Amino acid sequence: MSLIILHIFITQYKFPEPKNILMKKTISLLTLLMLFSIEMQAQVTNVLNNFYTVWVKPAIPIIGGLVLIVGALANMGKVLGESRDYKGFITGIVLYLAVYFCLVGIVAFIMAG
Repeated sequence: MSLIILHIFITQYKFPEPKNILMKKTISLLTLLMLFSIEMQAQVTNVLNNFYTVWVKPAIPIIGGLVLIVGALANMGKVLGESRDYKGFITGIVLYLAVYFCLVGIVAFIMAG
């Protein structure tokens, strides 16, 4: 498809002088490279979307659950010790949840654009 467009472009373009063969070759090469770069960019975008849907999207809840469990275990000493600090425990859990939701938002923003 891109070669047909390139052929139509080159045949319809009227060069001012017949001795500008170098300019004709340069325009042809640049047009060809631009068309291939657009196709390659589409392929890279497709690969990134497949990676996101196959690997990243299912892993986000698992990673979030692990982070929450680690955060709860790290803050468990505040609840089980002699001087119980429920406010510090809840603050730590809320902080871990805020960081988790920020990361999910950033990943969703990057993969949407």
